[in-house]
Amino acid sequence: MPAPAAATDIAHVAAPGPTAALALRRARHWLSGNAGAALPVRVQRELDAQRRHNEILIGWVQAALVLTFALLYAFSRKTFAVDVMLRPVPWALGVYAVFVAYRLYLAYRGRLTINR
Repeated sequence: MPAPAAATDIAHVAAPGPTAALALRRARHWLSGNAGAALPVRVQRELDAQRRHNEILIGWVQAALVLTFALLYAFSRKTFAVDVMLRPVPWALGVYAVFVAYRLYLAYRGRLTINR
């Protein structure tokens, strides 16, 4: 007696076939970083230029966020005592601002992204 159609359909979907193995192989190749090796030089140059522009944009967005948080902190009411020795928010914002400035410097110099 043959099995009902619904049971065979479920078994067929759950069993990994050649397409699943091919998809896994493609994903492994893409994740290993070798996927862009066969691209033409012109396309690779365009991708590198786009990466540089993206890094610059990300740097300016981060700088705007640092400025926003600094202004919010400067104009907000403080909840700690006046004689407290360490105020961590200005220090954290300052360190992050230096990091963002250095990141922007490297992005404009073209040394932030890895060129293949």
